[in-house]
Amino acid sequence: MAAVRGTDIGAHALGGGPLQVGVHGAVVVGDDASLASSARRCRNLLVEQVRHWHSACRQNELRSWRLQHRTGSTLTDLARRINPVVAGWLNYYGRYGRWMLIPFLQRINAYLVRWIRRKYRRLAPLRRANAKFQEIAQLYPRMFAHWPDTTLAALAW
Repeated sequence: MAAVRGTDIGAHALGGGPLQVGVHGAVVVGDDASLASSARRCRNLLVEQVRHWHSACRQNELRSWRLQHRTGSTLTDLARRINPVVAGWLNYYGRYGRWMLIPFLQRINAYLVRWIRRKYRRLAPLRRANAKFQEIAQLYPRMFAHWPDTTLAALAW
């Protein structure tokens, strides 16, 4: 059994493995295998937390923004309004399972396509609005905090 950045101070009373003193003086009980399984459990909990994040709470929060009804605002105003929140979500929940957030980010894009369709009547057909959305995303790839991850819109829901 290998030491974990410290010194082995003998077997502990619980019989699980050697007691080890870590770099900062913390006592670590167990061997490398138990530490790896502990890290796996922690990662699984985080993945479950991200999955739970997709629950109705976040969907309701996104719906409460009513992006498609803010036709008096510009796209820059919408970006200014939602970027701090979305960037916070990406930093917190996306740390270990960023790929799991893609469907939710595509849903945000779908609301932005709806906004385009309502604001500009000549872009009311879905194909035109989606083409304009992709054009804007290519011209200004960092306008929204989530665009580096995906610029596709979830159109079938």
